[in-house]
Amino acid sequence: MNDRSLKYTILFLGIGVVVFSVVLRFIFPSEAAWMPEGFSSPILAFEFLQSDSEVIQFFGAKSPERDEWVSGMYWGHQADYFYLLVYSSFIAGWALSIVRQTKNKLFYAVIILSYVAAFGDVMENRALVDISSNLDVGQFGQELRHLHVFTWIKWGCLSLALLGLSPYMIKERWLGKILTFVGIITVILGVLAFLNRSLITSYFALGISLQFLLLIVLAVVRVFKTSKQISSQ
Repeated sequence: MNDRSLKYTILFLGIGVVVFSVVLRFIFPSEAAWMPEGFSSPILAFEFLQSDSEVIQFFGAKSPERDEWVSGMYWGHQADYFYLLVYSSFIAGWALSIVRQTKNKLFYAVIILSYVAAFGDVMENRALVDISSNLDVGQFGQELRHLHVFTWIKWGCLSLALLGLSPYMIKERWLGKILTFVGIITVILGVLAFLNRSLITSYFALGISLQFLLLIVLAVVRVFKTSKQISSQ
């Protein structure tokens, strides 16, 4: 794949990130019986539940509404298997493009981190499905331990992978500088969120989303510049 094709592939994957993000918002439940303080997204809150009692509170008493939430979570996690391939490949594509331009093989570490994040997401999905499929049991000790580990593998590797692009991105005028600043702040928020689940956790996730958005905008700019150069030849 030549550099031009890679740029278009990165843009295509970026569009895929947007499309899947929108689709998942419609599949995952928009409500829950209860969420921890600082959370407004049910799926994000679910990922950071910490105890049996929180799981029971989150889904509420057995009812048709709870069954709908469980079903929505299940199908959302099935769709997420495609999404995690798209977002991890989007980051990996950027890193590969940078390696080709700079010859700096250290950016291969970003590729590794992006796919470790995807692995964490797969395992996180399995833990979440196990929990939501066995609500009547009422005890989720092992599943919650797995959830904690793999949730933080996913989010931690994502934040580090995105920050890992910064040594190159900071040169991309004001967009790159904003991306670098957001990346640094997001990693700091991630450390604080790991130490204490709170509103900071939501801001941490928002920082990750904002970095994806900025990378997609940068992908559009790069393709536009490439097309302009070709047309002027």
